[in-house]
Order: sequence, then C-alpha cells, then structure tokens
Amino acid sequence: MTWIIEWCFFRLLTNFLRHQRLAVKITKIMPVPFFVYHPGEADVNDDLKEELEDVIDGLNDYLRKVQEQQAQQQRQAEALQKERDELIQRLQEAEAEKQQVPVEEIEAIQKVLCLIWR
Repeated sequence: MTWIIEWCFFRLLTNFLRHQRLAVKITKIMPVPFFVYHPGEADVNDDLKEELEDVIDGLNDYLRKVQEQQAQQQRQAEALQKERDELIQRLQEAEAEKQQVPVEEIEAIQKVLCLIWR
C-alpha cells in the first residue's frame, strides 16, 4: 500500500525538481527582463498543479477503497466471532445433555448400533 504512495510522491518530486533545475538554468542564461512576463511559466505551474491534484485524487480514492475493505473485513470478523460463540454454546449444551443421559442407556444404544452396523 505504502509503496504506491511513495511512488506517487517520488514522481511528483522528480517532476518538480526537474522543472526547478530547468528554471535555475534558464535564469542563469536568460536576461532578467525576459522573466517579467512569460506565459509558459504559468502553464508549467498549472500543469504541475493539475498533476498534483490528480495524484491527490488517486490517493484519496485508494484510501477510500482501503477503508471500505477494512470495514467489510471488520464486519466479516464480527460475524465469524458471533458464529463461533454460537457453536461453542451449542457444544456446551450438547455436552451437558450428554452427561445427563445414564451410562446404561448409552451402552444399550451402542450395542444396538453395533448390531445394526454389522
């Protein structure tokens, strides 16, 4: 999960640094009046802003899906816990019922079953 986030931030950072290095090189080469108004600079900033917004939207979608999966798994875990508790209760009831049956009746039932299964 986190590698996706790290990859997105790495991509943003490398693009930002690439643009920053390019801007530094251009400022060293170009005269100052050139930078007073340059329409392309606004386009680069808008492109970076849009790319960042896309990455943020993607990360928010991913986070929402992970939260939905976590909630679903939590519901499943609660349902399984409830089923487990019910089965334990039934087992305890069956064991209690078994202890109430006299030993003679159990032996008689076992003899009958042995005769049937032969």
